[in-house]
Amino acid sequence: MKSVTQQDIARSLGVAQNTVSLALKDDPRLPEATRVRVVEEAKRLGYRPDPLVAALMERVRRGGRGRRARGVIACVLAGPKRNELAEHPSLVRALTGGRERAASLGFDWTEFWLADKPLRPERLATVLATRGIHGVLLHPAEGAAGIPELPWERYASAVLALLDRRIGGFHTSSIAPFRHVELALQQAAARGARSAGLALPVRYDRMLERLYTGAMASAGAFFPRLRVTPSHLPERWERRAFLAWWREHRPEVVLTRSTEPLTWLREAGVEVPADAACLHLGWHDGLGAEWAGVDPRAEAVGAAGVDLVAEQLLANERGLPQDPKMVLTAGRWVEGRSLGG
Repeated sequence: MKSVTQQDIARSLGVAQNTVSLALKDDPRLPEATRVRVVEEAKRLGYRPDPLVAALMERVRRGGRGRRARGVIACVLAGPKRNELAEHPSLVRALTGGRERAASLGFDWTEFWLADKPLRPERLATVLATRGIHGVLLHPAEGAAGIPELPWERYASAVLALLDRRIGGFHTSSIAPFRHVELALQQAAARGARSAGLALPVRYDRMLERLYTGAMASAGAFFPRLRVTPSHLPERWERRAFLAWWREHRPEVVLTRSTEPLTWLREAGVEVPADAACLHLGWHDGLGAEWAGVDPRAEAVGAAGVDLVAEQLLANERGLPQDPKMVLTAGRWVEGRSLGG
């Protein structure tokens, strides 16, 4: 069902949208009768203001000066360790996007790195309660058996960056692996590629609900002229096994989430991209012009995670949602030499 807007209310009453806006703010410049009439019509139509839009508009009006924080959003990272963050460029970007979005909405931001100084769940809950924190953005540990056993009924919460059945009860903000594979194959097919294969450590596929392999399995329906080879998804990521896979199947395009395939192919005497192109499904600035691929826009993932938490906080909602939302960022294509760009 389409959400009711202020414009819908204005049209129903035959007044200007600005009149509706002022009335819903109980602005004394309008006659009381007008304010009452607008509010009653808004209730009748089922109008519900978007708390995020309201927060942003207030920030614009205040110009960001002299504000009092709306509260604190805590990013709870069950993994990795803080000193390992450089090895996770997408998480770096997601945290940056989260911090910036929290600030733009008027929230303070804090981080708890559970792998650095292990906190028992009850101790973490006490810390959050002591600091008056009701908003939690959780980044689960990769491959962990479960999530921190916090009293989730107390918090407005969401999960950041992973798709996992263990966390199906939470709102989730993540990348869109299925779409990223489709985008990469689209670019490869447009340049005349006749075959493509997926090669990455299996952990990437597991932590994103097997959507990488799912996209490859359905690729034939969208790219009938492109032969999709069996995927290479080892537990142990190593040069010898990768090259054996490539020599057996000879994909003209390799889709990956690691930088090693480009090096391994060149060391084996394979001309890149003439004999085999390489596309990175987790492209970031550190790869530069060497790599073509899909930038998952991890900053947007972090921002969307904050939006999910902030929306609940501003609506005074707590606990796991009845209808969990899943927000996935589409990403963008990036040209690079590994595809001849």
